Amino acid sequence: MTEEVREESQNKKSRRTGWVVTGVVFLLLAAAAGIYFYTNSIKKNTAEPLQTIPANAVFAVQINNYDNFAKAANICKNYCTDMVSLGAFDGMAFFLKQFDQVRMKQSKMAFSAHQVDGKLCLLLSVRSSEKEFSHLLQVLEINENNFHEYGQNKIYEIGTYHRTFVLCYHYGLFFVSENERVLTDALDCIATDKCLAKVAPKSLRDMMDKNPKQNWLIINNKNFVESQMKNVAPEFAGIFSSLKKQIDWSAYQMTVNAGAIQLSGYSTITAGSSFQPSENQSAPTSMVPETDIPINVDDYFCVNISDSRKLAGKSAAAKSALQALNQREIHGFTLTDSMEYHYFAVRVALDTPFLQSLLPEGHTLDSVAPGGIYRFGRGDFAPAVAPFWQNASNQYFLATDNCLVFSDSPASLQKYLQTLKTGNSLGNSQIYINLKAEGRWTNGADFNFFFQNGNAALDRYLHPELVSRKSSLRNTKYLIFNCLQSNNGLLPNNVYIRF
Repeated sequence: MTEEVREESQNKKSRRTGWVVTGVVFLLLAAAAGIYFYTNSIKKNTAEPLQTIPANAVFAVQINNYDNFAKAANICKNYCTDMVSLGAFDGMAFFLKQFDQVRMKQSKMAFSAHQVDGKLCLLLSVRSSEKEFSHLLQVLEINENNFHEYGQNKIYEIGTYHRTFVLCYHYGLFFVSENERVLTDALDCIATDKCLAKVAPKSLRDMMDKNPKQNWLIINNKNFVESQMKNVAPEFAGIFSSLKKQIDWSAYQMTVNAGAIQLSGYSTITAGSSFQPSENQSAPTSMVPETDIPINVDDYFCVNISDSRKLAGKSAAAKSALQALNQREIHGFTLTDSMEYHYFAVRVALDTPFLQSLLPEGHTLDSVAPGGIYRFGRGDFAPAVAPFWQNASNQYFLATDNCLVFSDSPASLQKYLQTLKTGNSLGNSQIYINLKAEGRWTNGADFNFFFQNGNAALDRYLHPELVSRKSSLRNTKYLIFNCLQSNNGLLPNNVYIRF
């Protein structure tokens, strides 16, 4: 091969290699551009509501039916004002009225609350067109050039007598908030790992997807508890804060009528939660001893104690006491006058050997105080069963026809007997009768909790400042919470509040 031919061959190889390298580089650049275009345009233009909410939300609502949500917000706003001020929603609703109403009613929306400097600030996002946004600016008499930039976004501000709103149109999405930091966090998080859709448990999101016609309330329990600490009485703050260790996230279908809020859904439970099921736990029965519980209780609960090891924790005394009762469930309730009286009740088939087994060593059934009151000799289970009750104890008990009733002193049990003598038991309560008829009081629940505010009992748990200025939360009439046994990490539960 001549030198000229060899040189020509090498030149052809070089040109071919150059084209290959150039092609590879071009393909990589095209792929990068495609990914960038997808992330910054297509992905944002198709973002679902939860993908527009920053992950730090205290709660969020996936709005699939705007009319129902607007009605619910108007009903709740006065009652909820100390938990979260919904006053800004009136302004947000006015903005939405400037858009195509037919499409608005068919669009999914996202509504959320975020804690900023100790205050919960609202955010709403919905699909809209650039033309609609321009029309909104005209209605609000905002000059389209009167904006400030955040990245490539134009943020507009409008102030009213009561509050200020910030607005933005971004990739087919309209955002409005009462706080600019919340708005810019939303712009940064769209369809990224920083959005709520990425951090909320997939099991809850899958459940929500199966029922796309309902509005869904999603609560980050840790953030919600922290946001409400300011509303809690100091002596109750530690117990309230411990709720962060029980439930992680919740997703509820909401039903709101005049004076009532119903939440039905599921929660994910944290590791070590009292709601965590175990192999030894049996199904509860939760049959209320309604003739043995006074009608005027402030609160009542029933809890499954079939796995006493889980409830008792490291307390050997509590474990021994619960095992001595040999029951699957235990009931608790509170009476008040100028003092609080806490009680526990278990439904038992009474017989002499069983009663004798509960007494302290050396005591007999003749060792009875006036009123048929005995001393309990098997340890203190109260802290394990009702940690939310301060100074509760089960040192003494008496026997009714159906139950053993425990309390901290003979005087407390005498108070119970005197109250029950009036003949007004829980079974005669119209509230209780209605809750059962409506299916809200669930026999067979793993945990039932009922609270009624007839004696202003809620004041003990609210911060004194809320009590002194007569917070609307004090209008609570009663509430009931119940949950079934958890399955695959999901805890079915219901909340009903009457106000």
